[in-house]
Amino acid sequence: MRDLAAALAARLQVCVDWAGGKRPLAKLTGISEAQIYRYLNSASSIPADKLAVIAETCGMDAGWLLTGTPRPRQEEGQHPPFLPELMIDVIRTFDELLVESDKRFTPQQRARAVTLIYESLRHEEQDNKLPAEIDMRLAPFYPDFLSSLRAGNRMDDYLHILERLEYQKTLLNTQTLQQFDGLVRASMVGAYEGAAAEMYFDKLGNNLLPQASKMLLTLVDGFVEQVGRRDLSWLDVGCGNGRHLAFLSRQYPYLRLRGVEASSLALEICRQQTKAGKLPIGIVEEGDFRSLPVKDASVDVVYCRLGLYCLPYMPGANVGARLMFAEVARVLKPGGRAWFLTYEGTRRDYVPFVQYHTAESIAALAADAGLEVRDIRNQQPVNETGGVAGQDYSRKLDRGLAVTLAKP
Repeated sequence: MRDLAAALAARLQVCVDWAGGKRPLAKLTGISEAQIYRYLNSASSIPADKLAVIAETCGMDAGWLLTGTPRPRQEEGQHPPFLPELMIDVIRTFDELLVESDKRFTPQQRARAVTLIYESLRHEEQDNKLPAEIDMRLAPFYPDFLSSLRAGNRMDDYLHILERLEYQKTLLNTQTLQQFDGLVRASMVGAYEGAAAEMYFDKLGNNLLPQASKMLLTLVDGFVEQVGRRDLSWLDVGCGNGRHLAFLSRQYPYLRLRGVEASSLALEICRQQTKAGKLPIGIVEEGDFRSLPVKDASVDVVYCRLGLYCLPYMPGANVGARLMFAEVARVLKPGGRAWFLTYEGTRRDYVPFVQYHTAESIAALAADAGLEVRDIRNQQPVNETGGVAGQDYSRKLDRGLAVTLAKP
């Protein structure tokens, strides 16, 4: 009996850790801190109704909290069984990241962030058919990605939409989809403005490796031939730290280059590159991929390397990727070309956000925007720090689609 009580107290400790301590858990559940202390020390039995309140508050399986055995998954579409080991790992990892982060979370915000990370990983396991685990190459982005969701009920809204999209398979109204689109954008911009992004851009550096250089040279030469002249107006959407633009300005001085970027950190790096004489003056500006600060029919080539994945794709909904394709069609001249490199797959991840695409989803987006698909091929995303993206960042991001579109 004593062993059972100790095991129950150990499971309750997971809930305490989730909340950030006994006092935050007491505040969240309405159970006194003294009573929680007695539960943890097996000095008082835990009534079933209190267990249910704790489990619901923490987003954990009541059956697991009571018996140590998660309830089995009943049918397709339901939440997968609760994994206490994963929850413990998420709590430990996120707390370690917060120690190094300049982002501050209240106990309640921290608890909701832990739940959101956990639910995202469980969803990824369901989609990938791989064991749920934290990818430590992506985990450093957690605090910066989630920091944009701290205000109000944004984190709860994000989690609720995840649930409706992935488990309830609910058709969401336009307002909810627009809300989700805005939450994703704010979080992804935040992810590329924090400490993890600083390390990422520092690792990328300002020069392209030979493999990436060769790919870009081939691409430019092909578009010069297709469009029929060499002084192309070239727009890099999601230009990051400007390294591709800097390379092109050296190799093709006759190109009319321009870049759009949403991250203030990346924009500052571009300004530093301009001061150092590595980027032409005034070619990079801040902008939203869904509303480009570019005139109609003014661009020969739109180039977007690993930017499309930051936008949600909802078939038939005028949000995210669909808005971006409409903008690409608007700014392209007749006969112009657009080139995308993005991640291939049939799913989306939520923390950090990654929208995967198939040839079919790209074709649908292009058709909606009035663009023609000229070429779609499999291509591993080259990571300019060395190797392919899947080797340096995530085992989930090792397949890419290279897409060429044309405006009639």
